[in-house]
Amino acid sequence: MMINSCTMQILFGCFLCLLFVADAKTAIVPPPWANPVHNPCAVQPRGWQLLYWPDDGKCYKIFQIGSPCPDTMELGPSAMNGGVVAECRCPPGTAQSPRDALCHKIFTKASCPRGQYFSPVPDAPNSHGSKRRWGVCREPESCSEDGKIFWPRSGKCYDKLTRGPCPMGQLLTLDNENFAICACSSNGELGAYYWQGEVPGCHEHYSKGPCTELGELFLPGGICGCHRNLPHYHSSTNMCYSLVLDQFDLAML
Repeated sequence: MMINSCTMQILFGCFLCLLFVADAKTAIVPPPWANPVHNPCAVQPRGWQLLYWPDDGKCYKIFQIGSPCPDTMELGPSAMNGGVVAECRCPPGTAQSPRDALCHKIFTKASCPRGQYFSPVPDAPNSHGSKRRWGVCREPESCSEDGKIFWPRSGKCYDKLTRGPCPMGQLLTLDNENFAICACSSNGELGAYYWQGEVPGCHEHYSKGPCTELGELFLPGGICGCHRNLPHYHSSTNMCYSLVLDQFDLAML
């Protein structure tokens, strides 16, 4: 089939348009504060990392904690005026407490009274359109079953001395103020769950825990093994298997 020159020109023009659109989608768009018209600091070397602070007329590195902000706050672009105005705010994972005006890590005891934890409240924009993260002290919820501990971050209850929401090698327990923590120790009640291997840690009994051999479980006494008297024993394979799946096992199903 013959294609005339006019058709070729149209096809070539369409091809160029597609290339232009693809290039536009992959182009790096500079942040609003990189425009020297709105941010005088943008003309300096690495100016896209700097914000202008009008109170003293100086340039400061974006997202740095402290001066010109209070000690626990970071400098960042405000939502006001298209993100080119600097403001002080709490870093991610923290919120400001009305008790002391400082930023504290959320879901921790922070500066709260004994037995309470610091919880974030929904962000609400102020009159300038900027959001300030606030937090309040709350009482932990009570668990309906004995032997369970309330975990503030998830709002759920987990069995004490199980992995629950904790990272590998730590178990859920209470500190001396009855606040939920993930911890591991070779002493006290956690000592019974302690593994002294190459990578020390605390693990639930009868779980896979730190055991690397197929068919072995972490047993009381801090050892890996399997024997016929365990309800976890499977005679056909001569191996032991955990009877309970934790949240990480369930996520893999």
